[in-house]
Formats: sequence, structure tokens, C-alpha cells
Amino acid sequence: MHENRQGKYTWLIIILAIIALTLIGFIVRGKFVKSGNTAKTETVATDTNNVTTKTDDTAATPAKTMTPATTTVPAAPVVSEADNIAAVNKVVNSFLTAWKQRSLDDAKPFMTTAYFNSTDQSSFAGVSSPSRGRTEITSTKAVTAGQKYTVIVRSYQNLQGAEIGYSDNTLDVVKAGSGFLVNSLTEGKFIQN
Repeated sequence: MHENRQGKYTWLIIILAIIALTLIGFIVRGKFVKSGNTAKTETVATDTNNVTTKTDDTAATPAKTMTPATTTVPAAPVVSEADNIAAVNKVVNSFLTAWKQRSLDDAKPFMTTAYFNSTDQSSFAGVSSPSRGRTEITSTKAVTAGQKYTVIVRSYQNLQGAEIGYSDNTLDVVKAGSGFLVNSLTEGKFIQN
């Protein structure tokens, strides 16, 4: 009878050991699925009612917890007014390079569609003498911060290689997409040296 008891205890210990190992296996496997081991993860299909991960070994295992999928949208970058003014001045300088060369085609990338469509090559080029000389931005002011700016540009004119005077021209610059474009140029009164 003593041997019979010992046999029952042996079987009981073996059964308990199997149960314990099985539980440990489930716990370890559950932690593996929850951790989302990214080294082996190929795809993750999420749905608010079902979360499944698929690893290299083609067997899909349902995760233990169900969490609705969330999407994080990055915040729009904060642009300072100084950055806006720098961007406006860069566009104006690029526009002025083409304007000094009297090339409407070269100026087109820096102009709004409305301004480009309302301008023809001959009016953009103006008279050939005196020639357009150096330019300098004298002020850039926000009409509506981040959206619309007025830029005053001093434009010098040359005759036979010498500066003969200047005009203070006004450019309206507007926000277009992620940048700025020149919307108009109004030439100021010519002041002779």
C-alpha cells in the first residue's frame, strides 16, 4: 500500500509539473506577443475589435489585450515671424534677379498665377535704357503675419555703367502653399542722383 501511495504522488508531481510548465509557456508566449518583438514582426493588422500579430513563422497569434488603434498626427511646425520674413526676402531676391534680367519666364516660379497671367514679357521687361542695376530690400512688413507682406525695394538704374538714380518699388508677397510668391510689383517715382 505504501508503494501505491508513492506511485500516486509521483504521478501527481508529474501532472503538476506538466501543468506548471504549460502555464509558464503560456505566460512567456503571452509576454512575447504583448512585447511586439519588432525584430520578427512582419505585419501588424489592427482593428478596434481584433488585434493580431504575424511573425516569421506564418502562424498568427491573437494578442492578449485589445487596444483601439490610434494615429498620431505630427503637429505643424511652428514658424517664427523672423523665418517668414527670411522666406519672403528670399523669394523677393530670386524674383528681382529675374526682373533685373528682364526675364518673365525666369520670374514665373516666384510669382502668383494671377500676377503672371496679368503680365506680358514687354511690360515686364520695360525700357532697355537705362538698365536695371542693383537692388536692395529696405523694409519687409507683415500686412497679415504669416500670410501677406509688403516689401519695399530700392532699385537703382544705370546708364553707361554709372548709377543715375533709383526708385523705391513696392512688392506684395502672399503665402502660397508652404512658401511665398510675389503677387504684384508697383514701381515708385524715379529719383535722379
